[in-house]
Amino acid sequence: MSHSRQIFNTREINRRRSRALAERDYPDFLDQLICDELMSRLEIIERTFEKCLILGQPAQCYLQAAEQSAKLQTVISQTGFDEKPGDLVFDSEWLPFKDNSLDCIIAPPGLEFVNDLPGVLIQINRALKPDGLFLAAMYGGNTLAELRHAWLLADEELTGGASPRIAPFIDIRQAGNLLQRAGLALPVADMEALSVRYDNARALMREIRKMGFSNALTGRSKTLTSRRMLERVEDHYSQLFSNEDGRVHASVEINYLTAWCPHESQQQPLKPGSAEKSLADVLESNDKEA
Repeated sequence: MSHSRQIFNTREINRRRSRALAERDYPDFLDQLICDELMSRLEIIERTFEKCLILGQPAQCYLQAAEQSAKLQTVISQTGFDEKPGDLVFDSEWLPFKDNSLDCIIAPPGLEFVNDLPGVLIQINRALKPDGLFLAAMYGGNTLAELRHAWLLADEELTGGASPRIAPFIDIRQAGNLLQRAGLALPVADMEALSVRYDNARALMREIRKMGFSNALTGRSKTLTSRRMLERVEDHYSQLFSNEDGRVHASVEINYLTAWCPHESQQQPLKPGSAEKSLADVLESNDKEA
């Protein structure tokens, strides 16, 4: 799939993410939290799904939970799981599935870094069977706002300008709108806000790198970041976002998205003009009762 604008270097993202997931010290505490929430949402749905795709390059906890879930009969993973036959290797920008071929698609964090999110959501809708489930989590909105601000201050101070450092994240309202634009039905989008504490800004950036999510924006500076720049980022972060114990906090927002491939059995909105009473009549009636 071609894109008019390449925001992310997806090849670099895939390389970093694959390398990070292969390390024993991969920090998965956020993944565990998100995985538990996604699985709890899946469990309350009173049906099972024959063929489910786990989209992207997720941490092992997502794959293990999907394999153990009684709601999912056959699980296909994009990156492979225990060398299971039938697993696929493909780019999340292009889904190699026939229309109406999957019963469920679960997307752990990762869709934030595709170049054409509306296009990918349209592909997801097409790949799902009618009344198929799309369940996803994405980092959104205010995520890493403190780190972004500290970088801006340091860049302006030392270079007189700004370089793209932190990936943009969509807020919850935008996420819900994208589900509708893709043609998905019954969209629900809600957000959980977290504050995570670190010893300092460098510890935060080190963890981001260990997760394979360090800067892969195509517009980023290609020169090495100087020690002086990192020191100023750390100083600004500490001055503005430190707690009483001297540690710093980082904001993380998680958008949870649920939607369905359209089907005639689903609830449908009433047609315009089909109401039996007008709003004016209802308000007039309430005034008389008062």
